[in-house]
Amino acid sequence: MDHEGYITLEPSGRKIAEMIYERHTLLTKLLVALDVPREVAVEDACRIEHVISPQSFEAIKEFAAAHLAKIEKANRADEPEK
Repeated sequence: MDHEGYITLEPSGRKIAEMIYERHTLLTKLLVALDVPREVAVEDACRIEHVISPQSFEAIKEFAAAHLAKIEKANRADEPEK
């Protein structure tokens, strides 16, 4: 941390931060697509992202790649028009 409060990550720290961010983003999207309220999805993703195994996350990632677009499209179709 510098004197102005900015944090600079070493390459290994940046890699960990990017991994956690990817987990958080994908888990949040998936939970929202499953009709979990956004506030709850964000909170749950925050908890899950730190404890999920790499193997389970990779399986979720593969599932999401294959199905998330269809789920999100179906959810948008169910939304009332503005």
